[in-house]
Amino acid sequence: MASGSVARYARDVNDDGSLLVSNDGFVRTMTLNHPERLNALTAKIGRNLLDELASATDDDTVRVVVLTGAGRAFCSGIDITPGTEALMSANPTQQELIDDLGWIGHSFLAMRRECDKPIIAAINGPAVGAGLALAMACDVRIAARSALLAPGYLGIGAPPDGGLSITLIEAIGRERAFRLLVDSRTLTADEAVVLGLLSEVVDDSDFAERVTAYARSLAARPPLALRLTKRSLNRAVEDSTESTLRGEIAGVILAFSTDDARTARKARRGGTVGDYVGR
Repeated sequence: MASGSVARYARDVNDDGSLLVSNDGFVRTMTLNHPERLNALTAKIGRNLLDELASATDDDTVRVVVLTGAGRAFCSGIDITPGTEALMSANPTQQELIDDLGWIGHSFLAMRRECDKPIIAAINGPAVGAGLALAMACDVRIAARSALLAPGYLGIGAPPDGGLSITLIEAIGRERAFRLLVDSRTLTADEAVVLGLLSEVVDDSDFAERVTAYARSLAARPPLALRLTKRSLNRAVEDSTESTLRGEIAGVILAFSTDDARTARKARRGGTVGDYVGR
């Protein structure tokens, strides 16, 4: 397709429509579309997101990627509803079974390393847990003023995943990252931009227009230079990335097997405060 005639289109990726993909010129938008669950993530959505990022990387008609959520949330994190296929498919392939990073670990690698095109997180609403990790893995974060950001991991008895232990330290330093995670604070968008988690906050009424305008402005820049710039920055900050991700996943697996994690989830569902015993 000639560069001057890039089509505008939209399509469903999942059979259930939980991930939507659309093109506007050289900008590809991926929309988490599970609003009744505040765009909570499942293994199916995660794997399809990885596939779409790979597709965008290989497609020369895509210069910029935008990741956003449908409805009133960006992403509420992993769907921990009992019976949900959150971390692995119901009938996993051999590759899934032996993959020690999982789709959530690979999402960080896909967004930071494998997709060398700019990725904008258009944070239209709450970004919590793995949803915050997805946003932080993006290259640019623009938020609506009503958006809220929260780690949320200790609330379900888990450490961070999705590369969040990497991206928070990059953005705000180790001590502030530690405090944000262990204090389990919920930040307003205005607080988050002051802390350094966001680059820009926009009034809700102007949010969609501003994201579109910024994405188009990036897409108008030299595409190879954009990609090489991202590669250069990645090389400057990467240090044992995969070992860090494996450590995250190992921590999540260990934490989820504990009594405290079960207590945390039960307390969250019941709106009570858990009594944690350290095992």
